[in-house]
Amino acid sequence: MRKRFVGQLIGSVGLALLAACGTLLPGGDVEVRIENASTVPIDSVVVYPGGPDSLVATNLEVNARTPYRAVERAYQLATVEVRVGTGTARQQVIDYVGEKPLAGGRYTYRIRVTSQTGTPMLEVDLVVD
Repeated sequence: MRKRFVGQLIGSVGLALLAACGTLLPGGDVEVRIENASTVPIDSVVVYPGGPDSLVATNLEVNARTPYRAVERAYQLATVEVRVGTGTARQQVIDYVGEKPLAGGRYTYRIRVTSQTGTPMLEVDLVVD
């Protein structure tokens, strides 16, 4: 009887430790980065992925990517502000009602800036890496 109790206790403690360490396992954190998918360099970009964190990059060349950065929370939609030359473009998320935070993993906010009549236009896609 005593051996059985000790075995159950060790098994329970082991499961509790695995559950507590789950956030340390690969894929538990949300990591995001920015990619310039435009045909022009981006002077500055700020991405607000939906949590308290923000991503900032300056002088982001064509096809360049920032390093991944762990964030507390991120969503598929993000508020993005881009400056190219003297123009500024902004994509604003009003709320995240009905949206679910991204699961642990690596993601890229792929940003495309186009210009029609001199005003920068912004397209943002989220890519699962």
